Amino acid sequence: MPDFKARKLNITVSIQPLAYFIEGIAGDTASYDVLVPKNKNAETFEPNFSTMESLQNADLFIGVDMPFEKVWLPRVIHNNNIKTLILDTPIGLKDMPHIWLSAKNAKRIAYVIYRQLSELEPSNEPYFKYRLALVLGRLDIVDKKMAKVLSTMPKKSFVTYHSSFNNIADDYGLNEISLQTHGKSYGISKIMKISKEAKALGIKRVLAELEDANTDIKALAKDIGAKVVTIDPLSSDYENNLLHIATEISKSYQP
Repeated sequence: MPDFKARKLNITVSIQPLAYFIEGIAGDTASYDVLVPKNKNAETFEPNFSTMESLQNADLFIGVDMPFEKVWLPRVIHNNNIKTLILDTPIGLKDMPHIWLSAKNAKRIAYVIYRQLSELEPSNEPYFKYRLALVLGRLDIVDKKMAKVLSTMPKKSFVTYHSSFNNIADDYGLNEISLQTHGKSYGISKIMKISKEAKALGIKRVLAELEDANTDIKALAKDIGAKVVTIDPLSSDYENNLLHIATEISKSYQP
């Protein structure tokens, strides 16, 4: 393994899954903070004063274009001249939510972060490159395992409350049927439409993020004779969580 210089970068990431990439690629060359605490909804999160204050000391901020990143962070970042990396644009997925919930996207994210770290600390580039290769190797394994698990589905459609897993659907040729798409409101007609489609498909499990397990998705599940399975898209156990999500999607037709 290549040597590295000891100066530590201070990195702030918006959500917990991004810490996986800092730990994996930067290793001992960086410390990091996560803005959205565990068990908080990143879509509706509003940072407090102490959160904003911690960001002021960052050498680099890495985000995924969450609503709070657009509203709360620009002034702090500009006033403190903080290098910023919003991941959807450099990996070619502008305005696509939940880009980290894909092993294929994760490999692109890892490479973009490697390049940014190398720009900040060129002397540590060989160290970052070595660790990037390890991360990409692990993500290749996750990608293959997800493909194998999802290939067992008798049909290609699955039902979810929020369109969180569209990247997984795109990666493996599946069809995500969601009540809510990109935060847009929906009415009773959409619930009835999805209920009819899910019954015809024989869906037995519907997915919801922890904070989205609300009355509507529960009513839909009851109407079609299915159960609600909750998923945490912000889990810190990144690789295992991707496999867990794939496994739960694959069980959509199991009682």
